[in-house]
Amino acid sequence: MPAEPLRVVCGNPNCKAGLLIKNAETLTNAKCPRCGYINPLPPAPAPVVAANNADATMLFGRMAVPSQPLQSNTLGWLIVKDELTDTQTFTLQLGANTIGRQSARRPATHVIVTRDEYMSRPHCTIEVRMGKLGPEYILQDGALIDGIWKNSLNGTYLNGNEPRLSQYD
Repeated sequence: MPAEPLRVVCGNPNCKAGLLIKNAETLTNAKCPRCGYINPLPPAPAPVVAANNADATMLFGRMAVPSQPLQSNTLGWLIVKDELTDTQTFTLQLGANTIGRQSARRPATHVIVTRDEYMSRPHCTIEVRMGKLGPEYILQDGALIDGIWKNSLNGTYLNGNEPRLSQYD
């Protein structure tokens, strides 16, 4: 049975064309027909590897891919690469996608299996909205917990750059 087509937005900031990739499982990148930009495609999913995780977050300052089927409402991917665990890939859906360290007490939309205790249980939120040219992604530190916004203890950085994100950045 063939896989569902993959929808991506061209990574060229001057283009942002919507691309429909029909054979994504056999490709590593896709050339935009509008501007010629080579867009890297996410890797194929792999099984999740479990890890022992404490529920406490240490103050300071980050897997294997969950077996999530590709759904038609998938609007992007979060790919986590960390020296402490295997690579993990998560699908992003329309609306708020909460990312956090594995915990039974405070589950997140996307639970990252890691031994890194500097990552908070509700660490950050990626909000996916539909814009005129396709999906838009808003990264915020923290998450909405029981109706109250709570920032992570160690902050969220975009591409490792300072300053750390604040609410609504």
